[in-house]
Amino acid sequence: MLKLAPPAALLALALGALPVQAEPAADALFWGGPIHTGAQASPTAQAVAVKDGRIVFVGDRAGAEALRGAETQVVDLGGAALFPGFVDGHAHLRGIGERELTLNLEGSVSAAQAMERLAEHLKTAPAEGTVVGRGWIETGWPEGRFLNRQDLDAVAPDRPVLLIRADGHALVANSAALAAAGIDATTTAPEGGEILKDEDGAPTGMLIDNAMGLAAKLNTRPSEAQKLAAYRAAFAVETRYGWTGVHNMSVDFADVPLLEAMAAQGQAPMRVYNAVDLESAGPLLKSGPRPGSDGRIVTRAGERVKLRPKEYDVLAYLARNAGKVLGHVDLLKTVWGAGHLHDVQYLRVVIGQLRHKLEKDPAQPALLVTEPGIGYRLAT
Repeated sequence: MLKLAPPAALLALALGALPVQAEPAADALFWGGPIHTGAQASPTAQAVAVKDGRIVFVGDRAGAEALRGAETQVVDLGGAALFPGFVDGHAHLRGIGERELTLNLEGSVSAAQAMERLAEHLKTAPAEGTVVGRGWIETGWPEGRFLNRQDLDAVAPDRPVLLIRADGHALVANSAALAAAGIDATTTAPEGGEILKDEDGAPTGMLIDNAMGLAAKLNTRPSEAQKLAAYRAAFAVETRYGWTGVHNMSVDFADVPLLEAMAAQGQAPMRVYNAVDLESAGPLLKSGPRPGSDGRIVTRAGERVKLRPKEYDVLAYLARNAGKVLGHVDLLKTVWGAGHLHDVQYLRVVIGQLRHKLEKDPAQPALLVTEPGIGYRLAT
């Protein structure tokens, strides 16, 4: 008895007899490990295909095999996981690039090492002008404190030096820079900023947030060529870390067309979401969001540093809750309000200066840090 093939099989045979328009071959195929899509409906896949720098297929291995050509690169993950691109949620791109092109203090393990790097940099730095460095952060330093003007004066007593903290929200200036900027014990910090002072009322050299603007005149504004070089260096750093996108904060609006031009010329290897400094955001507020021609450079947000409470606000709240462990969110919600939950980095600055003051005065309570995680409490 003759068996008839199922209709589906006959259809497949018929289609196979006809000329089929093949999909263009992929440039690269990835398989051989768990592939996470980030899509709730299909959280994992077996393979990914890429063409002209874009993902063109996510699915099973058979579907990817159909896109394999003679020139296709095949990447066997060997059991390693593949994820969607990670986004750096808060960075200052131009500052990162400028750090790479000037005095890079990133990775300094102590105040002493940071000063050694400054001394080495001065050997080859131009003889005139302000010396600018970036990237230091005191977290984990054996000195347990911020840099101060005395640290810098010991290495560079005669010329202005500005060293910007890794987060971009504070800098330390030496005595020459403070004098050149006209900052002394009588100087009032602008709204949204703070000038840290010692027990005698003299500036320590630390300028926080908007107070950094008091020293801005000492740092020559970069040219378009210097900005371009800085952004190129920043892109190299970010992509080396594996970021595929970045939220670029406190952006000078004048830099937006430059970034858009870099994208148009194929010089922006990652997606950039710009949050413009509101002081320069007039054109953006007037024109509305700038999505960019291909969505690679998007500018639709503004950032403004608001007035924040100082260490005595934190101390008062901790004192009212002596013995209770309070984490970042507890402090931010209660002292700052729910609208400032993003200000964890500033809270660390305040806590750091508060701890420094308490440790210097035996009559004051001790500020303890608890683990795991980070929580704060006053010793009872």
